[in-house]
Amino acid sequence: MLFTSPLFIAFFGLISILFMLFNIHRSLGLTRIEDDTGSSPILYKSGYFKAINCSIVKLIKTAYYKLLIRLKIGIGREKDKSTESSLAENASTYNKGLKLGNKKHKNNLNNALLLFSSLLFYITLNKIFILILLSVVTWDYYLGKLIETSSHRKKLFLLTSICLNIGTLLLFKYAHFMSINILNIIIKVTEINQLNDYNNSIESIEWVLPLGISFFIFQSMSYTIDLYRGIIKPSKSWMDYCLYVSFFPQLVAGPIVKAKEFLPQLYYRITWSQVPLFSAFSWIALGFFKKAVLADRLAEIVDFAYGNVSALDWSFALISILSYSFQIFLDFSGYSDIAIGIALLFGFRLSKNFNLPYLSKSFSEFWNRWHISLSSWLKDYLYIPLGGNRIGSLLTYRNLFLVMLLGGLWHGASWNFVIWGGLHGFLLALERLFFDKKITITENLKESSFGKFKSIFIYKLFPTLLVFSLTTLLWVLFRAPDFSTAMEMFLKVFTLDSGLKLPYTFLTSFSLVFLFLSVGHIAGKCKIHPEYWENSPFKIKHGLAFAIIAIAITLLARPGKPFIYFVF
Repeated sequence: MLFTSPLFIAFFGLISILFMLFNIHRSLGLTRIEDDTGSSPILYKSGYFKAINCSIVKLIKTAYYKLLIRLKIGIGREKDKSTESSLAENASTYNKGLKLGNKKHKNNLNNALLLFSSLLFYITLNKIFILILLSVVTWDYYLGKLIETSSHRKKLFLLTSICLNIGTLLLFKYAHFMSINILNIIIKVTEINQLNDYNNSIESIEWVLPLGISFFIFQSMSYTIDLYRGIIKPSKSWMDYCLYVSFFPQLVAGPIVKAKEFLPQLYYRITWSQVPLFSAFSWIALGFFKKAVLADRLAEIVDFAYGNVSALDWSFALISILSYSFQIFLDFSGYSDIAIGIALLFGFRLSKNFNLPYLSKSFSEFWNRWHISLSSWLKDYLYIPLGGNRIGSLLTYRNLFLVMLLGGLWHGASWNFVIWGGLHGFLLALERLFFDKKITITENLKESSFGKFKSIFIYKLFPTLLVFSLTTLLWVLFRAPDFSTAMEMFLKVFTLDSGLKLPYTFLTSFSLVFLFLSVGHIAGKCKIHPEYWENSPFKIKHGLAFAIIAIAITLLARPGKPFIYFVF
């Protein structure tokens, strides 16, 4: 597994140390004063550190005292400002930063180090495909400058950027899929059987997908589109823009970060002394726990089940369907949590990518809670430009269906993904139809009088169970290697077919994960989560939770599996 490999741990540790050293003149090089009690040293008031007058021993002692104080009384944290409100101000802040020029651009050395590290990180994973990443960065950076400076050809330059990006995605991700399907159509229409051999040879080719191509191309497209809309100003340097696209924590599997959210932080980034260390490490620990302890435990059930569908009992098939629904959530949200925590250590705030999606009471709510960065990207750059819900009911249904169809295709070059996305679009359109006509089940039942329990069941539990059940069934299309395997899995469940019973070890693993998942959702609803710890001082209960998670990861971690979204 990438994040538990010795290479990654060594790489991340080295970069963290170098990054901290580059910040040491600002975060540690300051005048020492006393706190209100007069007993504990606090260092962050005035003046740069004069290295000539201090030894290495003093530097180490200074860092030690400062870390203790920050953990104890929360020094250096921002005051009561949520991530969401902070990100909402980024576009205007970014434009101000550009006007101030070098006065606010004090992070060049840090950014250069992070850029070098991010490119090195990608090269170790994909080598030659680094050229694709650099090409996307280069043409969008210079096309962005042309969009800003041109008065009559803005749309032309924007269309050029979109065509280059979509063309790259089609070539490297969908060319193999499209060529096979086009040849199949030609063979059926023309009945030229000699083409079968050629088609079989194409199918046998092992198509290598550039890692993270769907993510960094969508990120880069958000930059040129926002420039065209006048939301942001162009990046001042190629290096800054390249860092935005290639930033290693979220490069290969998201979250998809928009330019208006990330670029401002290159100019107004928090310093090392302001990094909420406990919150950052808690994000990372939580992500590791989700992935290594829970998701990889479920992967053993899922991999066995989908490799032996014909032999399964209906109950085994049902548990495997539920297992994959939990696995994909824990796996992907675990990666996002790790990315958020690592980015926070380097002074960058990434927006949350998951918000308890399986508690959704509607499909529109589900997509506001699941893979939030992709959902918001599709909404801002596809759904709204198509007209959104402002152009009549029928066209709104069309827009919902098309956006989810393309969203499904974004996940992979397979008919399973297309069908999966199309069915989600159909469910969203169906939901919109009922809400528009005011004939939903809940609206009709509100006219009747129910007891408190019945009202909770009708208005909350039933919609939540319905959305979860349908979403879980659709994940079968996502996991199955082909459509026939997915249909076989459905038949196993709905016909109550007999076969291999669920082994006790698998049942134990599933029950353990379900218990942790339930407790985690309750904790999330009660705001016991790293997201809410950033502005609070270190407390014993936080340390206890962190220690329990660390011990659980050590004792309960399963053999590593690749992250699911690495293939997208």
